[in-house]
Amino acid sequence: MPSRSLGAQNAHMQLAHCHHAKRFALWFVKCNDIIMANYNAPLDYAFLDDVQELTTPEQLKAISDGTRQKILGILGERSRTTSQLAEILGRPKGTAGHHLRVLARAGLIRVVRTRQVRALTEKYYGRVAREWIASGDQAGADVTAAMLRQVVSERVLEEEISSCVLVHSRLSCDDAQQFIVRIQALAREFTDASSPQERVYGFVGGVYLTDWPALQEQEREKDDG
Repeated sequence: MPSRSLGAQNAHMQLAHCHHAKRFALWFVKCNDIIMANYNAPLDYAFLDDVQELTTPEQLKAISDGTRQKILGILGERSRTTSQLAEILGRPKGTAGHHLRVLARAGLIRVVRTRQVRALTEKYYGRVAREWIASGDQAGADVTAAMLRQVVSERVLEEEISSCVLVHSRLSCDDAQQFIVRIQALAREFTDASSPQERVYGFVGGVYLTDWPALQEQEREKDDG
């Protein structure tokens, strides 16, 4: 499957022209939603790719499910068997197996090693890539919606440490891009701070183009004056 490094991706971003602000913002923010989990975990297997591009409806459907997102996060820490995942998730083994098959068919996970247990062969699953990018306007929107649904579903309301902020600002596309770069850096800093013995906190951040109306010329002149 096609993949590209973050460096190549960011270099491509720098080639966008500011007079294509709407197209650029949609391509970068809505169509390239990067999903990351446990970025610095001491894995017992190797990723095949740093970044995997999601190009098929099957892949987007697979990654948009909340349970499968948790499975991908858990597999970002270390490889697991079906039984281990079922125990961690508190779900029947058959349910965990179903989700693993969906992810495997979509090419998001693979068998990274096996172990013989009596007459049975246990399969250990791991992720194909460290990160994913959804391509296409609708694909990016679908993944964004799935990410926000996951935030709502997994947030522990009684937790004392929790904060959400929504603000708006009129920016050039260059300024918006700089905030995007800073959010990505902060997300990596957040995951790099991960410690196996601690509870799991979530981080969600994004910059997106809105449908708010632009200021008329006379309004801008008045504000500048």
